Amino acid sequence: MMNLQQKNVWFYNDDYPSTLTSAEMSDPLAMINQFFQTYSLPQAKRYLWQAIKYTLTDISTPANELRPTFYRFTIEIERIVDSAWVLQKSLPTKKTFGPDQFSKDYLTRIQNEDFISFLNGSEISNPSKAIHDFFNYASLCSWKKSCLEDMRKTIVDSSYGLYFDSHSLADFVGFSKLSKLLEGLFLLLDRFGYHLDHKIHREHNNWCTSQSDDFIHWLGEYVKKNATHVSLQHLANICYAHRFHHDWNGYNTHKIFESYENVLQVTHAAVHVINRNEVNNRTTDTKKNMDRFKKWSPGRITRFVSNLLITSRTFERSYKRYVQPQKEIDLLTQLIYLAYKIHI
Repeated sequence: MMNLQQKNVWFYNDDYPSTLTSAEMSDPLAMINQFFQTYSLPQAKRYLWQAIKYTLTDISTPANELRPTFYRFTIEIERIVDSAWVLQKSLPTKKTFGPDQFSKDYLTRIQNEDFISFLNGSEISNPSKAIHDFFNYASLCSWKKSCLEDMRKTIVDSSYGLYFDSHSLADFVGFSKLSKLLEGLFLLLDRFGYHLDHKIHREHNNWCTSQSDDFIHWLGEYVKKNATHVSLQHLANICYAHRFHHDWNGYNTHKIFESYENVLQVTHAAVHVINRNEVNNRTTDTKKNMDRFKKWSPGRITRFVSNLLITSRTFERSYKRYVQPQKEIDLLTQLIYLAYKIHI
């Protein structure tokens, strides 16, 4: 329950963890731990992804029976961001601190598996970087008044923002920053003695694809229903969003997000099938092409495809600093072709 003083701080546009009591502010790690006792990491990112889609598109809206669930999630997200804001005041910015209970092999594995989807190698070693990065990107107050407020309004009112309202793909950057914040906080808890059971968290399906472990069956069914050009067009949509400046509205943002999900689903499944050696009786050329992707992982693909959107030319400043990754795009195109060859 917010007291009057906390509400006044909100109205005066100052950064303040308005959802936390004084006792909760004194122990932000306990609040962060409580969040991950309620939501697994993949589950939290899945709810966040759905909430962002509801916010930025004019087609995808939550069903009435799901609105309370998503609204409750936005309350918990605000509380964990408030807790992170309090925590980051005491976090180091440069050096790794510990002790770290995870081996480098384990951290590499959860990154490759796409359990950790957005943090890069240096951020996994020092997750405080992701927390500082989030608040450098947006102040606490500005995040609440923009992204959080839009998410809440969209969930409460399905007609909010549907008509004559221009949405910006830039909010996808906010989604990736918040996802990195969640991943960083999850790993950071271990540094302070809160040892979450990672096995329980990793039992949940991937945050975006929600596929079962039977990847070869899923890929086979997908190939039967969709021609090659369908998946290639989805990748082309992502590349278009990366290369050209555009004023994104609700409809074409929905199409971009649809393509984002599709590319991840198909390429993740293909990489899983290749790495598990579940393909038999293939031609020499197919096997040679498969060997090319033996070292690829779902996590690598997620970070690359997400980066294509984050570095869209729509955001001129970041685009100028980014070298066009044509070689990687060509390889991803070949991986999509390979996904179909496996099941021909």
